[in-house]
Amino acid sequence: MYVEQILPPHNLRKFIRFFWVIEYNSMVDNDHVFKVFARRYPRIVFQHNNGNSGIYNGKDFLPLAYFSGLNIMPYECGIQPSISITGVSFYPYAIKQLFGIDAYELLNELPEVNFLLPKSFTEKMIDTKEKNKRIQLLIDYFNDKVDQIKKYDAFNEIVWETFQNEIKESNVHSFLKKFKISERQLERRFKNNIGLTPNQFLRINRFEKSIQLIKESNVLSDIVFKLNYSDQSHFCRDFKEFSQFTPTQFMKLNVLLEENSSVILKK
Repeated sequence: MYVEQILPPHNLRKFIRFFWVIEYNSMVDNDHVFKVFARRYPRIVFQHNNGNSGIYNGKDFLPLAYFSGLNIMPYECGIQPSISITGVSFYPYAIKQLFGIDAYELLNELPEVNFLLPKSFTEKMIDTKEKNKRIQLLIDYFNDKVDQIKKYDAFNEIVWETFQNEIKESNVHSFLKKFKISERQLERRFKNNIGLTPNQFLRINRFEKSIQLIKESNVLSDIVFKLNYSDQSHFCRDFKEFSQFTPTQFMKLNVLLEENSSVILKK
């Protein structure tokens, strides 16, 4: 399995976290399980197995190019043993700025991206075999999108920078006072530009931090204290709600690849 993350050019880094590529040609016939947890970062995924979809959800194969990554409900997909995946990971506020779409409309959805990107662009991405050329296609496309932005709303970036390290709901009130904005206005901005309510954002943020801490320490009481959960039961309930696993079950997963609150499991 070949995996690579590629940073975007500096002019795109306000909107795009990174591009990534997965090339997988397994000698094993068994499909793998792709577990996706609750997460905050929207993404566009281009994927195929010899020109056909190689990822499926239930009985239905996903489109060759689809939107994902903004969800509060965990889900599971199957991945065929030979697949090429290229993706773009965005900051949540980028969806509204780049595409003019309220982010909450895409929450918990896996839609085809033809409503965001021209079909001809998707076809070119699937047909291009060299990964560097695919990444350059994406860079060129999003350079054009950024050039078309008539007014950049810096407030959404400030909200993001302020909240991404927060885990306490009580700190929302200090933000309201600092920026002289009502709670209702903040919630509306959050839903439109980030896709989540402030409460959902903070809970998922804390969950994502707990995943990182579990990899560093298997002492749950330490994680409970560091992340300000009321007790261990509270932590376990939240973790299971957002991942479908208890923390102990998560520690025992046979992981082939982990990335941004999602794991590909070995069978």
